Parts: sequence; C-alpha cells; structure tokens
Amino acid sequence: MVAAQRITEALSRLDDAVRQVRAHEFAQHGPASQHSGPDLTRRPPPVALERCRSAGDRSALLRQRVAQTARALQFTAADTATLLEQHADMLRQQPARTDYPTEIKQWQVFADQAGLMAERWE
Repeated sequence: MVAAQRITEALSRLDDAVRQVRAHEFAQHGPASQHSGPDLTRRPPPVALERCRSAGDRSALLRQRVAQTARALQFTAADTATLLEQHADMLRQQPARTDYPTEIKQWQVFADQAGLMAERWE
C-alpha cells in the first residue's frame, strides 16, 4: 500500500518533469514554427544573457527534479522489495502463487538502476 503510493508520487513527479521539458521546448521552438515573420518582429528579442541564464535555471531545475524522481523511485523500489521479503516470510508455510525470490530480485535491481540514474543527474 505504501509502496504503491510512493510509486504513484514518483511517477507524478516524473510526469511534471516531462511537462516542464515539453513546455521549455515549445517555448523555444513552437512559436517560431507557428507564426509568420510579422508576428515575430513585433516582440523585441530577449537579451541573450537573460535568455541563457533563464535556460540555465530551467536546466538546473529540471536536473534537480529528475534526480529527485529517480531517488523517490529508488527508495520506493527498495521498500517494495523489503515488503515482498516480509510477505514471503509470512507465507513460508503456505504454497505461493508468486515467485517471491525473482520478484524481490527484480525490485532490488530496479532500485539499483534508479540510484545510478539519480547519481548521474545529481
């Protein structure tokens, strides 16, 4: 239950990060492809330094959000593996329909991969 909530929260953060990337790309490339020349000339071009600083800020924010999401996924996957281990321990006397060792290993691998991804973005 807790793992599912954490996964949902992490996926929501990832969705937010993707939306920010799309919004950033649309802001840079979208208007130029949708408007003709006269519309573009009415607006003064942004100062190059401000534009670079703004892009750098957005890039840093995006990197931070991706790293946070990867860490959240890492912790959620590790928690899920732990919960599966506990569930498997409780069901030792009963036949299991789930291959717990395989499931636990997959969640641990996923946690490790998310941790590596977070390290790359931090």
